[in-house]
Amino acid sequence: MNTEQENIGGKGKGLLMLSRIDGLNVPPFALIPGHVNENESRKIVDDFIAAHGIIAHRPLNAVAVRSSAAMEDSATASYAGAFSTHLSVAANTNDVLQALGDIRRHAEEKLSVVFNTLAKDSVGIVVQEMIENPDYSGVCLSQGYG
Repeated sequence: MNTEQENIGGKGKGLLMLSRIDGLNVPPFALIPGHVNENESRKIVDDFIAAHGIIAHRPLNAVAVRSSAAMEDSATASYAGAFSTHLSVAANTNDVLQALGDIRRHAEEKLSVVFNTLAKDSVGIVVQEMIENPDYSGVCLSQGYG
């Protein structure tokens, strides 16, 4: 995971913050900035699957592929659910890239129609291990984010 990436959006920034907290078990993830092309996206996905193909002696079977736009989780507004998410995507490069492409197409459509902008490079993607039976899940709202 390259923490120097730009255009990773609110979810990506949140995951980076959580992953730096000692003792917090954050499922492995990869961040794909909105501005990277298909070849760069493929490399990031390939590297993620290679690095996490076996996690704690069990195979990485499925991932979540989610949008991560700056406008989704900002200090002044939340557009949660505005863009698409693909859950339980088979953990192989082709299926992950298919989901990634679907999310980007959907984001471009939403950005041009709803938000009246074509800043498609502002929508990053999070690829993260799917947890079958999590102990906890949900949303946490706070003040002073960032």
